[in-house]
Amino acid sequence: MRWPAVGALAWVERGAWSLLRREPEGVLAEPRGNKRTNVTGVGMARHVPAEFVEKVRQVRAEVERARTESRRAFELGAEVLPGVRLVSTQDRGTPVVFSLWTWERDVAELCGDAAYPATAGLLAIDRGQITELGSRGVVVDLSFLTRSESIPGVYYALLDYLSPEQLRVALRRLLPQAGLSPVDGST
Repeated sequence: MRWPAVGALAWVERGAWSLLRREPEGVLAEPRGNKRTNVTGVGMARHVPAEFVEKVRQVRAEVERARTESRRAFELGAEVLPGVRLVSTQDRGTPVVFSLWTWERDVAELCGDAAYPATAGLLAIDRGQITELGSRGVVVDLSFLTRSESIPGVYYALLDYLSPEQLRVALRRLLPQAGLSPVDGST
């Protein structure tokens, strides 16, 4: 039995090799598997503006800081950066902090496409936090999240409305075991 060399090489280049490569946590690298092709068919990585990469790093630092503070069952915080607020909750005593992005250009950048559907905001969580939560027995339902095309390791859910009640609904879907009530009296 002969293996087709070209097919096997293409599989290694597209599949297995990208699964084996890992960057240290917190490092923003070129996205893998999100390649566009130019006219000649050569893959090109999507360009992400340096200012936006810096904003994502600052938001990640704010999320980490917020995870060490006292928390409630649900809290919608003030803006930590222009157009970004933190949504904090807990599951089994473990803090869970999402970033809520409301500026249209930031939402488009995280989605990786300017043709995203009309939305009021984007609720994002980092892969590192998802991994840590999983090690503590906290389940984050990834079926409701989409992987960012521009920032590796960021997962998001688009929101049509940004009321505290709608955010609670989104959190109940993302954290099914957290036991968040529709109205728990804390904001």
